[in-house]
Amino acid sequence: MTPLQLAQTLQDIHQRLSAYRSGVEQRIGDARVVIDPASTSEYPSSNRNRIEWACDGPRDAARLDEIMAMYAARSVGRYFLWASPRAHPDDEALLTGRGFKPVPFVKYPVLVRPCSPPAPAKTDFSVREATPEDASRHGAAIRRIYADIPTPDAFDATIGKPGFDYFLAFDGDTPVAAGLLFTHGSCGYLGSAATHAAYRKRGGQSALIAARLARAAERGCTWCVSETISILRSSLANLMRQGFQPAFVYDVYGWNSCSSPAPSGGGVTRLCGGGE
Repeated sequence: MTPLQLAQTLQDIHQRLSAYRSGVEQRIGDARVVIDPASTSEYPSSNRNRIEWACDGPRDAARLDEIMAMYAARSVGRYFLWASPRAHPDDEALLTGRGFKPVPFVKYPVLVRPCSPPAPAKTDFSVREATPEDASRHGAAIRRIYADIPTPDAFDATIGKPGFDYFLAFDGDTPVAAGLLFTHGSCGYLGSAATHAAYRKRGGQSALIAARLARAAERGCTWCVSETISILRSSLANLMRQGFQPAFVYDVYGWNSCSSPAPSGGGVTRLCGGGE
């Protein structure tokens, strides 16, 4: 699978994963566009307003203007363009000329591995597949696990749905870490990984990765993919210990109405200052 094919597959996976969330989503050519005025985070990974643009050549100026006008019409003052598998050299002038700025410091890698047996993972937690009954029996503990992620209600919304296999790590009878395997054709996607802060550094996520890799093989997957961010060094290390290797790194650009010119086709309500 080429990096472009992987990027296009991730567009499809992200669309399936976000079906239960708020906002408007559509495809504009080779771009996946999500518009959610309620999402205002300054961080790309937690802001729902995103343009996932997968192509090998330069981005199209007319199409970009069309997409920007869509955000302006919904008064969205901050959104991000995720160029994959990389930005084209011609994109820099196109994007900066319209007020986009590269996101500094943080990298957003995509990692892949064949769906082969996982390496042994040592932990003092017990790991098992989650069931819909866990949502009611252990709901408070699971919400604590996911308290710091943008969609803490994802577990309740998707547990038991086709393609969604959650696994939990337990300290005694209490869930302390969780992770999702989403099956999409021959691809197993590992996401929604989180650990309660008091139980980190005890091998929970390594064990959850191993459990999900084993389940992906049972589901007939031939390869697995995951995403992380460079500042989460333990996440990247856990994945690479289990054989994941970087496939590409998103080039991410942000547009902010406080520091960028309004796009043609409509103004944008300023969301900076007291508004955010």
